[in-house]
Amino acid sequence: MPESVKDGSESQYQKIIKICRKSQQIMDKRPREIVEEASSELSSPLVSLEEALGIAVAESEPYESMWEEYSKQITKSVELRHKDFSGLLFKFARFGNHNFIDCDFSGSQWFFSLIAESNCAGSNFSGISSLIYPFKNTDCTNCNFTDAEINFFDPLESNNYENANFNNSKLNTSHSFFKGKKPPPQTNFKNAIMNGCRLTIKREERPEHNTTKEELKSILDKIFSPSQLQVMHIDYGTSSCFIATAACGIDSEEAIILRHFRDTILLNSALGRLFVRTYYRLSPPIASLIANSPKAKCVVRNVMVRPWARLASRIGPVDKVRASTKSYSLNKRCKRRNPGRSVYRTLMK
Repeated sequence: MPESVKDGSESQYQKIIKICRKSQQIMDKRPREIVEEASSELSSPLVSLEEALGIAVAESEPYESMWEEYSKQITKSVELRHKDFSGLLFKFARFGNHNFIDCDFSGSQWFFSLIAESNCAGSNFSGISSLIYPFKNTDCTNCNFTDAEINFFDPLESNNYENANFNNSKLNTSHSFFKGKKPPPQTNFKNAIMNGCRLTIKREERPEHNTTKEELKSILDKIFSPSQLQVMHIDYGTSSCFIATAACGIDSEEAIILRHFRDTILLNSALGRLFVRTYYRLSPPIASLIANSPKAKCVVRNVMVRPWARLASRIGPVDKVRASTKSYSLNKRCKRRNPGRSVYRTLMK
């Protein structure tokens, strides 16, 4: 990493703040504008506010242009110390050779943004939410990620998390990040605090992109210490709602409600965890039996799954979960508006 040189630090700080605030102003108005645009075009289907939010998040402009203009003005490494970025929106931002030392990013949002080849030592990222993990080849020593929710987290990036705090953070990743890979030597979680950290490794729709639980464990054993793994909650992607998925489909409202009930209610108590473990032992054979039988699917769907889902929806709040099912239909629409972009399923969580 190149030696850091102050390049108008206060000036760069103010420019970053200005772009983030401008981005937030645009995002605050954009969903309603999308709804109005759709309603004014007779040939376009009506768009709900939740759907419009997903479309707005996936839009890359004018955000990319604002950050590209910022980058053009950078001639040396930028060093910012003790700066306040809390609660700001970073959308399509790209920071290379930026040193954010002991800065406060708490509660900030990171959409399709990246900090690469940089130093963020001692900075506070508690409570951040992120679509796409924002660090690559970056020093995150002594950083605070408490209560952070990070989607598409890539633990195999060459980042240094020594003495970082991941207490109660939620890290969502997928099998494809691990398939056929080995942890690079630079990846370092030495003495990182992982109490209550939930690492969810989601299975891919295509089987060839998935890996085995044994391989996942082997990789994680090389990244985390035994004491860290002992206090983490790890979902290896094998803990699907087997029967609900087989009867209704992986993206059905019933399966989503039941997974939400599992994650927010059952897994937070000893009795609930015992039930989940028992269910995982007993349900795969039932799921296999009904997978290729339309009649069996119909019976199980109406006699078991739907009553379970109705009961779960009464016990746990599922408004956002129901809303998230709408976001799945957004992918094609978003790709028409922004080729190559899609709305991530975690958006409405």
